[in-house]
Amino acid sequence: MINQMLNQIKSIQFTYENLDKKDISEFYLTAKNTLENGNKIVVSGLGKNVPIAEKFVGTMISLGMKAAFLHTNTAMHGDLGVVGNEDLVILLSKSGNTIETIHLAKHLKKYNIDFYGLSFNDENSKLYQICKINRYISLKLLSEGDEWGLVPNNSSVTYLVFLQALSIQLMKDFDINKKVFERNHPGGAIGEQL
Repeated sequence: MINQMLNQIKSIQFTYENLDKKDISEFYLTAKNTLENGNKIVVSGLGKNVPIAEKFVGTMISLGMKAAFLHTNTAMHGDLGVVGNEDLVILLSKSGNTIETIHLAKHLKKYNIDFYGLSFNDENSKLYQICKINRYISLKLLSEGDEWGLVPNNSSVTYLVFLQALSIQLMKDFDINKKVFERNHPGGAIGEQL
């Protein structure tokens, strides 16, 4: 088990070392500007990316920042109503080729929003072809860590680290104080400590 933890750390380090710093900076400024303008960040995921997206949204909301989750499957069945004018939508897809994600991305092009596609694929992905006129971030993955290279493991962990880094950096830049967190998190052990 310890070796697997080390494998995950190495995988995250590999992704970090291969980030396009210019793309990440532009992505972050887009997210920051979205919130500064009174709009929200919507994250859409499918499969194992669902709890990752929900964790990010939960962190954002607990810090008093506007965010929402949009399930890629149910988006086309009325849930697109969560997307407001000039929001930022982030689409998570490991391959960048998932049918549901591509369908949603094509539909989002009709909206007056910013949207980013995030995947572990490059310009060969269908999502890139849709997002290139908007925005796309290709993350590099060393391996999933399993013997088949199929289990969504290191890719999910990396998405979690990536999105949590976004939320904490936004918290710092908006100078969100502990009182905001205390108001939004009155229960549990954290509530008692606050």
